[in-house]
Amino acid sequence: MFHAGCTRHPWWHQGAAGFTLIELLLVMVLSAVLMTVAVMPILTALGASRLESSLQNLVAALNFSRSEMLRSGRAVKLCGLHMRRNQTKNGCRAHHHSAPWNQGVLVYADHLASSKDGFDSGEDLRQYGFSSSVAVSSSEAAYLIMPGTSSSSSFLPVLPMFVLVERVSRQCATVQMVSDLAWPEICRGAACPRCQ
Repeated sequence: MFHAGCTRHPWWHQGAAGFTLIELLLVMVLSAVLMTVAVMPILTALGASRLESSLQNLVAALNFSRSEMLRSGRAVKLCGLHMRRNQTKNGCRAHHHSAPWNQGVLVYADHLASSKDGFDSGEDLRQYGFSSSVAVSSSEAAYLIMPGTSSSSSFLPVLPMFVLVERVSRQCATVQMVSDLAWPEICRGAACPRCQ
């Protein structure tokens, strides 16, 4: 059994070579690099999906407002969805919010033409939401579409233009009405105005 001068090693040390600290650190660094390379395309794809969803909701809101104005012959209002957060149905009144379009778009046709400026029960109302990771901006706080003469319409004060930026992947798109009766034009990527 035991001989003098010999030490007995535990069974887990017999014939097993371990990893050095440098080898373990090297494996951890390589794993982190590979995970980063693998995750970036996934984040980019998710960002593109969120941007496209918000973009389609905005185009749907603009198309609905245009067609509703043509159908009813009455004014249609567009404003940021945050204005209804307190559920007072106050419509598109002036506000002091720094990002009025980020939560979505509120569209309603002012059919009742009441003396107050705002949404009345009985008027058509639609809400279009945006992804929380998409920042939406416009030069105006609200848009009014009014019927004009000879089946044309007028956006007051200007034709709507929106810039959408996905916050994680930094992808950008713009939506613009180029004329009163045309469908919205969509531009995606760095070539778009205001996306540089």
